[in-house]
Amino acid sequence: MKLVDRYLAGEREAVWDEIYDLPVTSATRAEVEVVADETMRRVHANLVRIVQRLDAQTFLFHSRETALRPPSARVDATLRCIDEKTSELVIDGLRGQPLAPSVRAFYRQVGSVNLTGYSHRWPQPIPISAQHGAPYFLGDGLFVHSVDELLLAAEEIPAGSSNLGFSPDIFHKEDVSGGPPYSFDIVSPSLDAFCTIIETAFVPYLRWSILKWGGFPGLRLYRNIPQAWINELIEDLEPF
Repeated sequence: MKLVDRYLAGEREAVWDEIYDLPVTSATRAEVEVVADETMRRVHANLVRIVQRLDAQTFLFHSRETALRPPSARVDATLRCIDEKTSELVIDGLRGQPLAPSVRAFYRQVGSVNLTGYSHRWPQPIPISAQHGAPYFLGDGLFVHSVDELLLAAEEIPAGSSNLGFSPDIFHKEDVSGGPPYSFDIVSPSLDAFCTIIETAFVPYLRWSILKWGGFPGLRLYRNIPQAWINELIEDLEPF
């Protein structure tokens, strides 16, 4: 049975777990692209629901117009440009790789997302660690640059770096001095891009961030998690 058929039959996590063990070849990339497209179709549907629910709550987006933007009309051409840029990089004798099928599918099916902001329903935060202390929750709202912004990031990768930044970190999202951006590792061949700082692959990061935290994984860093608020966001989301 094809991977996509198993995925559609409900073996979602099992299929992606198997994908991580596959060799990276043109044949496996082609097969995984079909799975990734279906995965990201579901991601997009879930994000549409979440943004609608946030709007109904009068959530204070940092930038409502960029909360969820559709794919670029030139997405495929721009992805090729990014691949050309990354292929020019050589780090420790290893050449940069094309973007993983999971990332390509995100840009074809979703576009970009920016859930940074603040809810008036969040209580006064009680951080587990002092480093996350602030007058408000550091929600770490889900954020993935547009494909055009990713191209700009590819053009500005520092010499010797294998990281392609796709999102500000939890602190910079709130205009607080922080660390390096969340990034895709562009040197290791992969079918699902490994994300630095987050220390997991892209699909499980999205699954965890969206299905468990409603797009706000930073809330886990507080003793008084607004769980009822999260439950409203994640109700009836489509598993992926």
